[in-house]
Amino acid sequence: VVEDTVTSVRMRLRNGPWVERGEGQPLVLMTQRLRLDAFLAEQAVAAGAELRDGAKVTAVEETPAGIEVTAGGERVRAEALVGADGVNGVCARTLGLGANQAVGVALEGNVPWEKLDGGYRGCAVLELGLVPGGYGWVFPKGDHANLGVGGWMEEGPRLRDHLERLARAHGVDPSELTEVRGHRLP
Repeated sequence: VVEDTVTSVRMRLRNGPWVERGEGQPLVLMTQRLRLDAFLAEQAVAAGAELRDGAKVTAVEETPAGIEVTAGGERVRAEALVGADGVNGVCARTLGLGANQAVGVALEGNVPWEKLDGGYRGCAVLELGLVPGGYGWVFPKGDHANLGVGGWMEEGPRLRDHLERLARAHGVDPSELTEVRGHRLP
């Protein structure tokens, strides 16, 4: 599942001087969310879990005996629940979790390695303060780098401009970004 091992982090605040840290030891293992989710599902099944792919969860209820989940028209009871359904998911909302979190937005895209100058493999780049309430990033992945920006919810209408500015700052033509997608963030 690991696509790149980050051994250094390069960062700066509001286009100031770069600071780089890392001594060649692994700091972060990079993957893609879909691949990680598939891997975790495989591991859960191997450990005895029953995978019900495509069964939409419509309700989650905490009971004295554990958790009851309604999914695919069926009610299932369990001692524990891993609610990894994201910021827009049913689990946190129905269990009243995370209500005190501010919500932000992000926009990201991918660029093939040949469209990006060297120096990014094994290095996570963080541009702090690039976006009000957030930051920009360049993360190495298997056959590409992921460029993105995230910030306060109010920045949503300006995220495309922020992402274009980040891409240009790293020598990438914004039109070369593929799989551009937005997300809500807790």
